Amino acid sequence: MLRLAIIGRPNVGKSTLFNKLAGKHLAIVDDTPGITRDWRESGATLFGHNFTVIDTAGLEESFDDSIQGRMRKQTEAALEQADCLLFVIDGRTGVTPADEHFADFLRKQKKPVILVVNKCENARTAQPTLAESYALGFGEPVALSAAHSDGFDDLFAALQPYLDQSAADDEENEETGHDVHDDLDDIEGREDFEFEQEEIDPEKPIKIAIVGRPNVGKSTLFNALTATAAAQAENFPFCTIEPNVGKVAVPDARLDRIAKIGKSAKIVPTQLEFVDIAGLVKGASKGEGLGNQFLSNIRETDAIIHVLRCFENQDITHVEGSIDPLRDAEVIETELMLADLESLQKQCDAIVRKTKSNDAEIKAQYAFMQTVLKALEEGKSARTVTPSNEDEKRWMHSLHLMTAKPVLYVCNVNENDAAAGNDWTKKVEEMAAAQGSEAVTICAAIESEIAQLDNAEDKAEFLESLGLTEPGLNKIIRAGYALLGLHTYFTVGPKEARAWTVRIGAKAPEAAGEIHTDFEKGFIKAEVISFEDYTALGGEQAAKDAGKMRQEGKDYVVHDGDLILFRFNV
Repeated sequence: MLRLAIIGRPNVGKSTLFNKLAGKHLAIVDDTPGITRDWRESGATLFGHNFTVIDTAGLEESFDDSIQGRMRKQTEAALEQADCLLFVIDGRTGVTPADEHFADFLRKQKKPVILVVNKCENARTAQPTLAESYALGFGEPVALSAAHSDGFDDLFAALQPYLDQSAADDEENEETGHDVHDDLDDIEGREDFEFEQEEIDPEKPIKIAIVGRPNVGKSTLFNALTATAAAQAENFPFCTIEPNVGKVAVPDARLDRIAKIGKSAKIVPTQLEFVDIAGLVKGASKGEGLGNQFLSNIRETDAIIHVLRCFENQDITHVEGSIDPLRDAEVIETELMLADLESLQKQCDAIVRKTKSNDAEIKAQYAFMQTVLKALEEGKSARTVTPSNEDEKRWMHSLHLMTAKPVLYVCNVNENDAAAGNDWTKKVEEMAAAQGSEAVTICAAIESEIAQLDNAEDKAEFLESLGLTEPGLNKIIRAGYALLGLHTYFTVGPKEARAWTVRIGAKAPEAAGEIHTDFEKGFIKAEVISFEDYTALGGEQAAKDAGKMRQEGKDYVVHDGDLILFRFNV
């Protein structure tokens, strides 16, 4: 597996870049030099390949002499273990003597180096640094803004050859041995390991972008969904100028019942992560409005909630001066397609050189990319291209195209239309059905009021008074899970009852890997009870006595609501 180390002087954005690649906030980001005093690492996935990304301490120009002890030793250890290096410099300052010193040091490592010019938010300010950086001797630099997730397409393209080569080397060097999956009869006498709670891999939540035109109710919906006031919800375009992120516990009444029967001390629901994206306008793909830095935020998500304004209100302005949700949907989709077209063209240019070799897979991948490119050129979204096999699914995922992501249309209506919708919502539902997507109707203002109620009875009474049976959040989650092809299984014990998200069709080892990678690697068997049997019979032991606990092997397909105990050996 490729090990990628990020190196550079202090305050060039190494830790921000590390957090973006890792997909989670592990490194402290601060303006204080030397804030990273230890090297840290995290697993990451790109182009269908798993790799390890390492964040190192920021070292000064004279680090060979003046930086002593732990920081220097840890950085040297990280570099020694790395296969490829990301050398980060600051696009605002020009190439400094410290950068030149680092360049000399890195050349001695005799490892591939990708030069990253970070903090390129202002093209005019960054241009001199980009020009000077060629003199460092590492070829064409990658210009990006890690803080705004801008420019990552070029970084991904630069990394892809190393990821592909590492994957090929791993496959060639893989050793064969006894497979514990093949014989469940031999499990007697094996040691089954149980992990303490702190050893469980933190579940990476499904991340969903909330997009739409200015003043359609995105931030109001975000605040309601996350039960916070993190996002500004004001009556003027671009009141959201940084993407707001909030995690939401997925409501599931089954989990409460399981915990009660299992006498669990704690309940841990699965989570969704919502990202409130600034309102997009015509020309966003070319930098209009708040620019394409927010389009890059969308690339990092798993799905898109597209909020459409389906209500009249003279006090809330619309950038077009009139209400037309179908027009608004077309504007956003067009901007996403234009940005995808530019991104995919760059990726095709980066891979076309490899097609001259005899590598059949590269040629097949390039042909698939051309198919997607043709669809975008014809004004069709990437999701209209259906992958025909697992390779094409993997390639599609690695392209990081926004229009390949599933879309859920959310019609934001007035309070009077919350229960039955209106003429606009019906048109949106027809459009969504034609696209193979879904649409739900909610009133963001109502959701905001519900979020302020702490008591479940008060919430139920409030919903009943409006002719509603459940909050809009529940509808959004159900529709989102369906679009993403996800469902839930459970684990239960005295310490906790926990819900886990897994893709529909996943087999038992893959589901085990959601808890911990060792569960998947050393999978032996899964002991499974259906939710219906567990609750009807009153718990694990009663289900086992009634013959309702099944022992399943590696080919078992996990069902929604399964209660599973995994046995494994490492």
